[in-house]
Amino acid sequence: MNHDLCCSVLDDEIRSIVFQLGAFKAPGVDGFSGCFYQQHWDMVGPDSAFIPGRAIQDNILIAHEAFHGLQLKKSGKPNVLALKLDIRKAYDSVDWHCLESILKAHGFCEKWTQMELSHNHQDLLAPPTRTQPPKQQLKSSWLKLPNGIIKINIDASFSPNSGVAALAMVGRNSNGEICYRKTWSGMALTPLMAEADALLKAVLFAEDNGIQDAIFESDNQVLISSIHQPFQPLPWEARSLIIRIRQSNVRNPGFSFSFVPRTGNQVADWVARSSLHGQCPSYWAHCPPNILLHLLCKDVNNN
Repeated sequence: MNHDLCCSVLDDEIRSIVFQLGAFKAPGVDGFSGCFYQQHWDMVGPDSAFIPGRAIQDNILIAHEAFHGLQLKKSGKPNVLALKLDIRKAYDSVDWHCLESILKAHGFCEKWTQMELSHNHQDLLAPPTRTQPPKQQLKSSWLKLPNGIIKINIDASFSPNSGVAALAMVGRNSNGEICYRKTWSGMALTPLMAEADALLKAVLFAEDNGIQDAIFESDNQVLISSIHQPFQPLPWEARSLIIRIRQSNVRNPGFSFSFVPRTGNQVADWVARSSLHGQCPSYWAHCPPNILLHLLCKDVNNN
């Protein structure tokens, strides 16, 4: 049995499964229903099941735009109805340790068990990220680090009415000097989604700039807890973003993620809030406004 389960999947087997799908059931994350693949199988074949570069948050943003359009609707056909469906999956609340034990107890081999668990819960097998400092070590102000390690503080400011978010990262060396900085604009459904997007963008920025040792700090405790607890259900709106952050830690073992109180994240908070309201000058890192300069100096003097 285990030999057959671990064999390579054949194209004919994929075709057989595809043609057993309900033709008009809800589509997958690629947006296509079973009917599309069944009618165009000769053209699309087995290699089109997934589209590189697509993510679940794409659909979330489209849904947000649709609801926003309905709220602003003033003309056209009346009596428009929108349905908000529960998109939480049953496997979001599965005890994965228990399931793994059950599969092994029934004779399934290690290779197949791990393959199935990783397919259905893709963040399960990722190596754990560095643990954050114990709560008693957390300080209320920005904390210096040893030479060679960059501390990157991230934050996001979110407008619930428009869904617009301003994302910010501020990277400083052991002297408290700004050596990396970046702001982005985006769309989000919740503050958590905006914070997760800011953290992911900061991680990718660090990768692109060759940073090998960095501590990423956020004042969103839910986000940091979700990164450090791989067996807990993830918030639906930020799930794919958090999984990508975890995967980055596999590629970059020198990255770690920590929670910091708002008082220790004031610089990134100021940059994000000012950017959202169009009040953050482009030269803020080279010639900080007085209020930002005050925050930077306070961080250095408190160490």
